[in-house]
Amino acid sequence: MPSGCQILSIRMAKIIVDKASENMTLSEAEGDWLGLAYKNKLKIGLVKKDGMEFETADFHKSEIKRAGSLKKWVDENYETGDMWKLRRLTAEKTVMAAKRSLSLKN
Repeated sequence: MPSGCQILSIRMAKIIVDKASENMTLSEAEGDWLGLAYKNKLKIGLVKKDGMEFETADFHKSEIKRAGSLKKWVDENYETGDMWKLRRLTAEKTVMAAKRSLSLKN
């Protein structure tokens, strides 16, 4: 599942404090902040990094061995209806939060 870390300018931090919604999930915050950054014409960049070790084969060696193969372990843990539902709901929350922040008046 995608995840991220934000590095914010002081200007963006002030915008978040002044304008961001409260009481939201992390995926909603990511969408809200992205919408606010875009709306305020701030530079938005991306740096891809490894770092989700809890989702990697190296972290789950014993579970993969019990499952019999990496493919079987991935299928059992990530290729399930429940996991795809979670992924879809997470993406939906992120997009809806971005749309909300884009519709706010300055």
